[in-house]
Formats: sequence, C-alpha cells, structure tokens
Amino acid sequence: MLKLSQVTGILDQLRECPAGRLETQTLEFKGWCQDEKELSRVVAEATVCLANTEGGLVIVGVDDRTIGSAAIIPCPYPEITCDWFRMRIRDLTRPPVPCQVLRLSEPPFNLRGTPAADLFVIQIERKKHASGHRTSQGVSFVRTNTECRPEYYTERDDFSELLAEQLGKNALNSNTIVNAAHHRESRFPGVRQLGNRPWDHLSDMDLLKRVESATASSRVPTVAALLMFGTEKSIRSELPNAETVFADETAQNNPLTSSRTLNIIESVGCYLPQIKSHLRKMEVEVPEEVIRELLFNAYIHRCYRTAGAVHISLRSDEIEIQNPGGLLGSLTVENLLHATPVYRNLLLAEAARQYGYCDKAGTGINRVYFQSLAHGLDFPVMESTLDSFSVTIRTKRDKAFAMFIRDFAGTLNLRLNDLIVLRALRARLQLSVAALCKLTQRPEGYMDDVLSDLVRRSVIERHGDDFVLSDSTRSAIERYSEEGQLRLL
Repeated sequence: MLKLSQVTGILDQLRECPAGRLETQTLEFKGWCQDEKELSRVVAEATVCLANTEGGLVIVGVDDRTIGSAAIIPCPYPEITCDWFRMRIRDLTRPPVPCQVLRLSEPPFNLRGTPAADLFVIQIERKKHASGHRTSQGVSFVRTNTECRPEYYTERDDFSELLAEQLGKNALNSNTIVNAAHHRESRFPGVRQLGNRPWDHLSDMDLLKRVESATASSRVPTVAALLMFGTEKSIRSELPNAETVFADETAQNNPLTSSRTLNIIESVGCYLPQIKSHLRKMEVEVPEEVIRELLFNAYIHRCYRTAGAVHISLRSDEIEIQNPGGLLGSLTVENLLHATPVYRNLLLAEAARQYGYCDKAGTGINRVYFQSLAHGLDFPVMESTLDSFSVTIRTKRDKAFAMFIRDFAGTLNLRLNDLIVLRALRARLQLSVAALCKLTQRPEGYMDDVLSDLVRRSVIERHGDDFVLSDSTRSAIERYSEEGQLRLL
C-alpha cells in the first residue's frame, strides 16, 4: 500500500528542483497532455515501461520543467477519476498492467485544498509474466535510467534465460522431454546416454533452475525450457506471443488459416508434415532439410517480447516463413551468410543444439542456401525490418541444373560460394565481379581467388570484364532434359 510519507517526500523534493531531475528508474512524472486520448496513450506506455523493469510510481499532473507549486498543474479534465485511469490502463495494455490508482484529494491522503490535490499517483507492480507487458499497439517498453524506450532499442540480457517464476515442472511436457532425449542420442551416438535422466539433463543445461525459498526448494523452468518443452496451456498463459499462424493461400476464394501455441519441438512436428503435404499437392520438391531449418530458425531467433506470431504462408509458387524480431546488431540480409552470429535467445539456441535439432552455430542459413540452390531452386529471398524477419523459398525448379549438380558436385568439389556463382550464371547468363560479390556476400579480393579457381577448372570463363558458364559446363547441363533426366546422345 502506498504510504503518505512516500508521496509527501516526493512533493518536498519538488520544492527544491524540477521534477525531471527527480525521475529515477522507478519514478516517472507526466503532465496532462493535449487531450484525454494522448494522456491515455502516454500513461499506458509509462505503466508498461515500469512494469517491464522494476515497477514503481507514475505521478500525473506535474510539469517536469518547473519548480515548487508552479510544477503542479490543476487537472483540466473534469471527467478524469481514478476509475478512468484504471479503465484506460486495462484497455490499452496487454496483458493488463496490475496497478493501484490514487488521487491525493481522496482518502487515505485527503490533501484537499492544497496544490497537490489534483495529482494522481499510479503504483505499478513489477511484471509477473516472463513475457512482460506491451501496449495495445503491440509495443513493449522498458525503463533505461530515466527514459522509457521501445524494447528493441535496448540491450537486454538473454530473454530465454529468464525464469517462469509462476510455474513448476508440471508446466513442461514429459513426452516431449523424453522424445528430445531420444533424438539427442540418435544424433550424437557417442555422447553420454541419458537413460532415465532426461529431466536431470534439463538441470544440467540450466533449463531448470533451483530456487530456494524460506519454506522449500523447487526447480523452476526457464523461458527456454518452456519454449522447448512446455505444455500448450502453460505457454499460452505465460508466453501469449509464442503462437504460430499457418495459412494455406492456394485456395484464393477460401484460404485456410489456423493458429496454435505449441512448444518448438511440437510445432515443427506439426507444421513440417503439413508443408510437405502441400508440396506434394502442388507437385513441387523442396528439400525437407530446408523447411526444417527455416522453422527452427524462426522459433529460436524470434523476439518473444514482440507481439506477433510466427507466420507460415503457403502459396502456389512459394513458401514464406516470417517471425517477429529483426536481425540484431550489425547483421543484415546482405551479410548474413558469413557474419558472426548474434543471439537474441542464447540459452534456447544452445538447448536446440544440445538436443541435436540445430547444428553448429551460424551454419543454418548457409545450409538453406546450399540445399536450395543444389536442388535447382532460386536464391532464398530474405527480408528484415526493425521488428520482423522472413525467408521466402520460391518452388519453381531448374531440374536440369539440379541433376547436373547431383552428378558432378562431388567431382567439381563445389563449396557454397562456387554453387552461388554457378546458379547465378545459369539464371542470369553473364555477371560482373561486383554482382557476384553481392550474391556471395564476399569482398572482391576474396572472390577474385574463387572465380580464378573456377576459371582454371574450366567451370566458368571470362567474357570481357564479366563471367559466364564455360562451354563445357553449359553442354553438361544441356545433356539433361526438362524432366531432369539424362539425355542419351
């Protein structure tokens, strides 16, 4: 319960200096804004901000640039009451921020007849859900010193390492944990077998952490454990953003859309067969490894603080997988193939690797590229904005090129850079060094060596300042029919 001494102490300090200089990590002052609509928005953002950090107080009715009684502005809106603030906070925050709203002219303060009578004090609890709070517009704010900023502008600790403090082991799905242990043993035959210890392995990996209280000791799941192994009910209650929307857009008049909130392992197990079924129906082929990798990438690297689901969209000629949360740090779609990985959910990524669902860090997109191009597909289309990342796989295949790579890749000892060059020249016939550098995401000095080696092996040849496929390479590809079968000569 907010005490009178706390408020009077703050009011005493207002006589000494401007309110703006009194603001702290847990104290925010707000004026009355231009109208009630703007006031509603500003207060909602402030309550989200403090709740997502340490909790605290928002005092409404103070000009933070002036000193003393001049800093306290009478309320210009007769209809505003404590209930008005409670309703706006309830309606404009997701999930609603728990708070207490008090007016200083009313009990227990009873400061009627003083300049402070019109002040409203909003006391905000610290978040109880690991996912925190956001505004009705889907923006999560956090407090950095005395400023509230959208969360994607701040550097935070690993979100997946946070504890789901309201939950216990029962929030996790035992079957998923046992299946993950079997998957680990099948992927890494040489590692220590878990046997009857799959639950203990979660503690070994810090996915479950022991929490001591005055009366007992318990093991509490981290957000990473909840995302990997949680029950649908527990994920929906604790991490409402962890949703997948699946849309089959091939039926234009009646597109099929569904959504679920499953753990990551169950999600991949649910949606991978549906995508494969769609591909069979459309009579197209995409390597299963490509789809699996993109699904895990979307779940592991997405931002779970951002309102929004992972979206899987199936169309007649492409598959798009989109997740909330743009690329971090200096990563861009122009350097993603070879840049040092930056992790939003490090513990979650490490757990996926430990259980054999992902391989060495930073190699996933490279495998997507290699498998897609080797299969005769076009280059994956990657797009990144401040709050989303998507990969689109176009399903039209160059079957002749795919069969050529299948039969000659081993002989040619092709690496990813080589394959990118061949696929680009096959599609676009003739390209400059600069264009090939952009596609491979390598500097010109590096690509000079790659291209010179391919010329030396008669795989490509120079055409003025550009490069083209060599006559022997073109002839080898043309030996395959449109159906991808070797043509007998």
